Amino acid sequence: MRELFLIEQNNVIQYADIAVSQLQETLESSEGLFWLDVEQMTDEDAAFLLEFKEFRAHPLSVKACREAAGRPYLAEFPEQVFMIFHIQEEIGATPTRLGLFLTPDYLITVHSTPLGFLQEVKDRIQQDYLLMRSTGFAMALILQAMTDHLEPLIDQLDADIDAIESDLSQLANQHDIQIIVEKKHQLANLLQILSPHCEMVHDMWTQGNLPLQPETIIQIRDAYHRFKYLVETLSLYQERLSDLRLSAATGTALQLNTSIGRLSTISAVFLPVISLAALLGINERLIGLDPPVALGLAAVLSILTGGIVAMMARGK
Repeated sequence: MRELFLIEQNNVIQYADIAVSQLQETLESSEGLFWLDVEQMTDEDAAFLLEFKEFRAHPLSVKACREAAGRPYLAEFPEQVFMIFHIQEEIGATPTRLGLFLTPDYLITVHSTPLGFLQEVKDRIQQDYLLMRSTGFAMALILQAMTDHLEPLIDQLDADIDAIESDLSQLANQHDIQIIVEKKHQLANLLQILSPHCEMVHDMWTQGNLPLQPETIIQIRDAYHRFKYLVETLSLYQERLSDLRLSAATGTALQLNTSIGRLSTISAVFLPVISLAALLGINERLIGLDPPVALGLAAVLSILTGGIVAMMARGK
């Protein structure tokens, strides 16, 4: 699906689900700025991006838009900037790749699934064309909307960690440790996504080769600081989870020490009593065992108990 936003004579003209033939005809007859959003790129879309004279998209950039995996990155060309972002809709979900082409005259976004924050930006531009007074400004709005989308995910992580801390008010168990490990894995994945984004946006407004307007630079810089804050927050959450992991492990060790202590106490108190009773012949009268048999049984129990204590200590 292709959606085109064209700015002409202080108006926003929207073309929903436009055909490639109509798209080419419309752009050839227009001199205004435009934003083309492509969802689920087809072979026809790829050929159009490569061949249409207004785009001159690099073949590797078009290929990257169609790939299911790969890292986020920024590539700068003489008259074009290309970026790949990874968008995580939910904690633990597989990220969606967002390709973004930017020149002073046009903005193109490519993605495989609907993205809610992109639709929010479209709705805002539809209501106020000045929000697309430049393609760079529209791109900055997308970056800021991306951080707005991520903030609820960060809040969810914070709530999850608070819940884990509350559960650890009691002695931890192995299940608690597994939950912490899984949450650390989710956090690490999100941090692995956001850290390159932060670097990309920073490079865009400090080293970019496109002639961006001052107000656009301000907006991009604001987006960078938002990404930086999210990355720093996730790093702090990593430290919290590491502390919780240590606390959970300590709680499990305390439980194990308590169990070992109880078993040792039983061994220390009752096994000598059984042995003494065997020597005095009491067992024979009470349970019908000969003293040598009772003494042997006591010895076997002592060895087994000692072995169990040793194995539990090693597991700790």
